[in-house]
Amino acid sequence: MTFSLTGLSYLAAFFPLSLLTYRFFQYQVREKTAVSKAWFYFCFILSLFIFITAVSGLFFSQNPFVLKLTVVISTFLQGLASAVLAYIIIHLRLSQFSPKAGFWLVFILSLGTVIATIVFPFQPFLEEDLSINWDISSIAGVLRAIVFFACWLPAAVIIGEEYKFSDNRQVKDRALGLGMVLFAGFLVGFLDFFLERLLKLGTLSSEISLIATSILLVAILCFGQKPLPSKEAYKPPSYPKIKW
Repeated sequence: MTFSLTGLSYLAAFFPLSLLTYRFFQYQVREKTAVSKAWFYFCFILSLFIFITAVSGLFFSQNPFVLKLTVVISTFLQGLASAVLAYIIIHLRLSQFSPKAGFWLVFILSLGTVIATIVFPFQPFLEEDLSINWDISSIAGVLRAIVFFACWLPAAVIIGEEYKFSDNRQVKDRALGLGMVLFAGFLVGFLDFFLERLLKLGTLSSEISLIATSILLVAILCFGQKPLPSKEAYKPPSYPKIKW
């Protein structure tokens, strides 16, 4: 059995992301708002995607069937996470529209991406540098990129605004952690969808960037995040308390 650097990089990302997911579970327990629940769902789905890819890369790096199944499942989970982001974006910035409609629109588009991934042939393989080349077709890759950037970029802008303008300590803490997650996702996505093919960087570049941002996220979570205050002292942000 040969492990891969891809699996190792995703394992490195799983640990800080799982800690952040637990933190957002604590937030949503205290706040019980649509936004806090949505951010928890987003982190949980992302953690699940990272975990599945890590296991596949560590233990099945030379099994084409498992790698192809991993791509399909990962594409679905990435699309689902992007749909949750669409819900959050509309809920916070486009209140004249229905957040649920935004969620279902992106989710349906993501299902189209999953279908394209299955229909157009691809053959993942382990390269000599121990990174996994997922070999996703150009059409499926373009569809994934459209869904990804349409949701992640606006969400990153919202998080940046929250960190800059909010005077709520809890909002700033969560914005810092989420900002790093969105930055890491954007960086890896930008490398995967554009720079790797444009500059012929090779798949190893994505693994290196993921490990680097994971280390930075661990540092932020360990030294930049304060323990949550008690429920009595906790000051929730002014999000409307509506049902998901």
